[in-house]
Amino acid sequence: MKNTKRVAIMGDLWNLSISPSVTNSIKMWIRNNYLVDYIAIGKDMPEDKHFPCFEDEKMNVYEVPMKKINVPIIRPMLNLISLIQFTYSHCKNKKYECIIGFDPVGLTVATVLGILSNIPVVYHSLELRLSRYNKTLSQKLNKMLERWCNKRAAYTLIQDEARAKCLIEDNRITREKVLIVPNTYLQEGEIIKIKNGYLREKFNISGDKKIILHVGGLNRIYMVEELINSVPTWHENCILVLHGWVWKESKSEDYFGYLEELAKKCGLYNNRIFFSTDVLPQEDLDKMVSSADIGVALYHNIDLNVYNMASGKLFQYLKYGLPVIAIDFPNLKEVVEGNRCGICINDKNAIVDAIRKILSDYDVFSSNALKCFEEKYEFSRFYQDVIEKIRDLRV
Repeated sequence: MKNTKRVAIMGDLWNLSISPSVTNSIKMWIRNNYLVDYIAIGKDMPEDKHFPCFEDEKMNVYEVPMKKINVPIIRPMLNLISLIQFTYSHCKNKKYECIIGFDPVGLTVATVLGILSNIPVVYHSLELRLSRYNKTLSQKLNKMLERWCNKRAAYTLIQDEARAKCLIEDNRITREKVLIVPNTYLQEGEIIKIKNGYLREKFNISGDKKIILHVGGLNRIYMVEELINSVPTWHENCILVLHGWVWKESKSEDYFGYLEELAKKCGLYNNRIFFSTDVLPQEDLDKMVSSADIGVALYHNIDLNVYNMASGKLFQYLKYGLPVIAIDFPNLKEVVEGNRCGICINDKNAIVDAIRKILSDYDVFSSNALKCFEEKYEFSRFYQDVIEKIRDLRV
């Protein structure tokens, strides 16, 4: 095993459960006969949920033990020092092709290890943490560190041109070293084109009903309240399924209970509005998505990170031929309306009309969704080029 090619990846433990960019990057390195060492930085998860992490026999996961530090002002720096010490002790004697850091903390740890070991570093940006939103001293120091490390990176990976423009301006990097990798999915095996009965069996939904599906968080940002309140205006054959979990903003908040009460007030709870809160392995999640008829990707515009949304759920819907109802942010509009695989809206009252338009020409929208994913946005189309460019760094 001494001559086996290796890459190291630094990122949140959380992302091994929910991030297609992280899991599919790992899968692509493994496809190319690399071993992957993943340094998993701890991150809080919902206390009542256990999220299955991606696993593979060619991947080692090293979970960083994080100490509880009760002094907020020094906690970030001490945690960072612990991360660097742990990572260096586990990785110092290994010959890596490159080190990939996801988001600012992963980038910082990767940069230190890269300097100490003379190994190229690649920054993979998932969330835009722009300086205009930095209020605290800690946030401002983190941005300075991210900017310094990003300038040293051999390449920066980001989901699309709009987000690239934001990061280039904020971190003062050059466009030549930026590679576009959409937050999409890898095609593994045959594409599922025949709908299964996963959701219909789970909720006893008859075959004549149309299932409109929301996947992801059940928080305010995702316009879940607006979806629930719009259901009474839909045709009675249309069913809403909300799949996901609530990330509590405070210990006292019971937002999920509030959403259930909204559905009950409509008189449609467990009738035409269903909540699915099971934590599913990827295989079952795929079955669930492929059993729906229309996917929903709606967001409130709270900042540029959201406005320039790199929506993973959008591509998950397209992968299984689901036409999409999306908010009309530029990035989403380019994919959805540019490929005629759904409808973009700018008002909650337009949801019912979007459903009607899609169902009136469903086969065309569905066919376009599959074609859009297969021909333009399948993950390996982008990431194989990344691997080739990284290989050239060591030549």
